[in-house]
Amino acid sequence: MNTTIKTIALALGLSFANSVIAQVPGVTLIDNEGYIAKVISVPNTNTMKVYVGNIKSKNLTFSLKDNSGNVLYTKYIYKDQPQANLKVSLDELPDGIYNVEMSDKVSKTVKSFRKGNEFVMRPIGTLVAVK
Repeated sequence: MNTTIKTIALALGLSFANSVIAQVPGVTLIDNEGYIAKVISVPNTNTMKVYVGNIKSKNLTFSLKDNSGNVLYTKYIYKDQPQANLKVSLDELPDGIYNVEMSDKVSKTVKSFRKGNEFVMRPIGTLVAVK
């Protein structure tokens, strides 16, 4: 019961923030039918924080890939985890374009960002593939 309440609160909070997040640089929202994720670049660092609400209790995969599709980081979020907090260091990555991918068995969402000399993640576009 407590887990369900936390999941609902997280989902409501992230969905409410959806309209605000669109205006904040360095914040990307991944909104899917079964889960929701907020990707934040920490100012003045090479760190990405990811907050995931696993709304429909699915097995999820979070991946960071380079522009060639090579997997640089993967974290599995299991169906018994209603929420997850990830912290990913980008210190060792050269400047360039990278993709954040969230997926379950039936859908995948990809968000691209550019890591540059200013140490800021900037969303550059969205590619969504569903079912």
